[in-house]
Amino acid sequence: MTSRSGRGWSARVLTACALLLLASPSVARAQFRGGDFERPRAARGFVVGARAGFDFQADSPVLGAFARTGPFNRFSLQGSAELTFLDGLTEKQFTGEVLAALGPGLRFGAGPVWRNTVFDATATEPGVEETRLGYSIVALIGGSAGPGRTITGIEFRYSSVSEFSPRTLSLQVGIPLFTW
Repeated sequence: MTSRSGRGWSARVLTACALLLLASPSVARAQFRGGDFERPRAARGFVVGARAGFDFQADSPVLGAFARTGPFNRFSLQGSAELTFLDGLTEKQFTGEVLAALGPGLRFGAGPVWRNTVFDATATEPGVEETRLGYSIVALIGGSAGPGRTITGIEFRYSSVSEFSPRTLSLQVGIPLFTW
């Protein structure tokens, strides 16, 4: 049987990462815009990147990758894959979201999520891994950059799949491959 109580990682590490991110140049630029009000919109282009974070329900670390494109003025599409590392089990999660730009450096969205884990384990039966469908809600704070410049962001994600409701906080780093 696997355990969903993890390694006891400290929230202080995530707080330090959040403070470092907020001090990054891309986020600082998003907070201090010039005199003219810039209409919020998603960056038009294609970004790929990686993320590392923490799942507060499972008390375990999370690693993942994402791809984001902004084909519309205020909206972007994001797909991602994540691994949650438990004792004796690695859970897999795949998401696809529509994100709306609410302001400079702020996006909010939702979409379907597919989670692969052991859903029905008991003390006597170990359970079988299976994939189930649910939904996710995501908030992303981060800057944008031109081609070849690294972008950073903090993402909070709430997912609901059957009886599991993972809440993850992740630091993501991406590279815009091209913009239009």
